[in-house]
Amino acid sequence: MTKAAGTKSQQRVCVLVLGMHRSGTSALTRVLNLVGCDLPKTIMGSNKTNEAGHWESTPIARLNDRILQSAGSEWDDWLEFNPGWFNSPKVNGFREEAIATLDEEFNASRLFVLKDPRICRLAPFWIETLEHAGIRPLAVIPIRNPIEVAASLEQRNGFVRSYGYLLWLRHVLDAELATRGMPRYFTSYDRLLTGWPDVLKEADSALGISWPRMSGKVTTEVDIFLSEKYRHHREPPERVLENPALSTWLRHGFTIFNTWARTGERPEDFTTLDRLRGEFNGAAPAFAHLIATGQKARFDTKKLKQDLANAEEKLTDSYKLEQRCHEAERTATELAAALKGKEAAVVEEKEAAIEALRKELTAHIEKQTQEIKIHKWKTEAERAKTEREKTEAQLKAHFEVIATLTRLLSQYEKRPNRLAQIRRLPRTTFQILKAAGKHRHWANLWHRIRYAGALRRLRRSGIFDDSWYLQKNPDVSTGGINPAIHYIRFGAMEGRKPSEKVAPGQRP
Repeated sequence: MTKAAGTKSQQRVCVLVLGMHRSGTSALTRVLNLVGCDLPKTIMGSNKTNEAGHWESTPIARLNDRILQSAGSEWDDWLEFNPGWFNSPKVNGFREEAIATLDEEFNASRLFVLKDPRICRLAPFWIETLEHAGIRPLAVIPIRNPIEVAASLEQRNGFVRSYGYLLWLRHVLDAELATRGMPRYFTSYDRLLTGWPDVLKEADSALGISWPRMSGKVTTEVDIFLSEKYRHHREPPERVLENPALSTWLRHGFTIFNTWARTGERPEDFTTLDRLRGEFNGAAPAFAHLIATGQKARFDTKKLKQDLANAEEKLTDSYKLEQRCHEAERTATELAAALKGKEAAVVEEKEAAIEALRKELTAHIEKQTQEIKIHKWKTEAERAKTEREKTEAQLKAHFEVIATLTRLLSQYEKRPNRLAQIRRLPRTTFQILKAAGKHRHWANLWHRIRYAGALRRLRRSGIFDDSWYLQKNPDVSTGGINPAIHYIRFGAMEGRKPSEKVAPGQRP
């Protein structure tokens, strides 16, 4: 690789798509994006006149509109762009804004595509701006049959066909002159739709660039994107080339550009194009006012037709409204007569309906009341069942405890040394015994086990008289507690006598 080639490969590159409005510039831009060129950050959305999308920067389009306005022009102006504007003080300010917008929209992209049909007339400004920013501009110029373009503009914007021809001629002539001498490639909308791989291969060669995403997968993506369904106008080239009703400028210009799109540009055609451009620019002032007047008259006529159509529509609506009013009045009269004749029947029918509704409501209330009672009974039955099951479980537990206590007591009475063994029972057994102490029926069993040692000593001493103790202490008898246990637990500490022959407080 030579040093010059290496420098070019390191330089940022912008592919300018320079084509007239409605010439397939959007489709071409998207294809270039699919094979590797970056799109702007803020993309103009699709609409009903461009369903596949515009693929251009909204901020740059707005900037171009302001540039055109600053030069006394606008996007649909077919006259020559004021050449003096390029030398005016305005240029530097717009150039700074353009560079800032490029940075914002494309960041530091090494390869991006910039498309806006307005740039055809502003190409000298944008080419110089890109070079100022250190970006190498390349141009791809799509050509479309001017009859198709004019038909599309007529449908979208309401322009007469002849006005569309003038716009087409202005855009392609200005784009060609501004890019002459720089790397560029001419193609056509037809070739893009029918043979886009050849178009990209030829552009690769003409521009000295390789498309980084060219692959089998991307080929499928491009085939899916390009669709004839978005093309609403189709005319053969002969409709222009052999049509004497069209201007010589248009026919000769299209002949040259159509040939370049098929076989490549020819420098020998530059002289003819310069002559066409000179004649076109020179003649423009002579009939520009006439065309503008015709355009205004046409738009005024169109507006009057629209106003007339709106007025007719309103008149039709008024007539329809009047008819509906008459029909409403007639219907109201008929209904009043029918109502008067059927009033009694209607009243009777309503009363019958009310009575039926009352009976139905009463039956419903009775049914609801019965259901509430049944639900209440079921709830009470469930609660009683739960309580019964709980009581049965408690009784079962009590019986098991009583059985355990009875067995232990029986064993203790047969074997005095059983107390030590009972004390060694698991802690859970004592918890059962302790819980059992809360029930009068077998509380004494628990106390007899707990105070077994004291009871044995008391009995051996012979000083305790059960009958006498109960007689002298009615509260013990009423409480149902074993008198000996009561004496051991409470009586001795309270100073009660264990028997008649023992002094109060005497210990066994």
